Amino acid sequence: MIRAYDDLGASGKVERVPCVVTIGNFDGLHEGHRCLLREADRMAECFAKSGVKVERRLLTFSPHPKHVLGDPDLKLIYTDAEREDLVEETGLVDRMITAAFTPQLMHTEPEAYVTEILKKRYGAVGVVIGDDFHFGNHGAGTPEDLKRIGEREGIKVCVVPRVVMDGAVVSSTRIRALLETGDMEEADRLLGRPYYVEGKVTEGKHLGREVGTPTVNLKVESERLVPLEGVYASRTIVDGKTFESISNVGSNPTFGDDLRTETYIFDFDRNLYGKKVRVELLRFIRPEQKFEGAEALKKQLQTDIAKAKEYFTESQVSQGETSLKKETDL
Repeated sequence: MIRAYDDLGASGKVERVPCVVTIGNFDGLHEGHRCLLREADRMAECFAKSGVKVERRLLTFSPHPKHVLGDPDLKLIYTDAEREDLVEETGLVDRMITAAFTPQLMHTEPEAYVTEILKKRYGAVGVVIGDDFHFGNHGAGTPEDLKRIGEREGIKVCVVPRVVMDGAVVSSTRIRALLETGDMEEADRLLGRPYYVEGKVTEGKHLGREVGTPTVNLKVESERLVPLEGVYASRTIVDGKTFESISNVGSNPTFGDDLRTETYIFDFDRNLYGKKVRVELLRFIRPEQKFEGAEALKKQLQTDIAKAKEYFTESQVSQGETSLKKETDL
């Protein structure tokens, strides 16, 4: 996948080719977002069958429009770089364009948004959007406007209904609320994958070794949403291999650390300093709390580890039952 940044201030920043463009913020790249990408992929296949080779493009924005339009403190599910990685992992996008959300773009009339940006600048022959999509001057453009202008300009427009789970729309806002309350299992279901923290391992104060649980430390980026602070059953991915683990998200008030994710990987003794790892948070175990000292913390950690291992045992049993059911259904 090609990654491109477009400041919209000069021509030629992004190659103009016939393309199907999916537009949105894509924070979290949840199940609703992937529904859009799959529909864009199908549209691209239809163009190919008719003899028109098109590029599958995703158009998103930075900073997040809400940061500019009145919610500067909004925390994102993932950073821009992580969002790009998630898009690439889908295999459904050929080029991801991150456009600067500037006053110029914000005040562009809907008509010019379609004709000057989507068609002339990018070469759109098809556009895929959600049914809640708004564009142009302060969001004045609606899906109906896009379809009307697109029909006139020879652009095929597909409006995809929002995905609904348990009677409510799958949205980044809904997922943020779940993460903030520690409901990881429901958040992971809406995301379509486990929520994770990723980065290079930094050297801490080696306090984990004092209580018999040496930890992998990851800094939490300031623009990123922090889940409910506390202890989680987690899964750590190192060099493509997955290990069961337990993680603390927070500042470790017993020792007064900075905000970070500390992870103890079961039965693991490699030095990971400087290595990029991914920690998936799977189940909330308990809130973060302050202990009288290292011994009290050590005792609690043994209880936490037992609960995490119990969770992994339950998960394996559940997965085994699901596999058995599938085999029985054959």
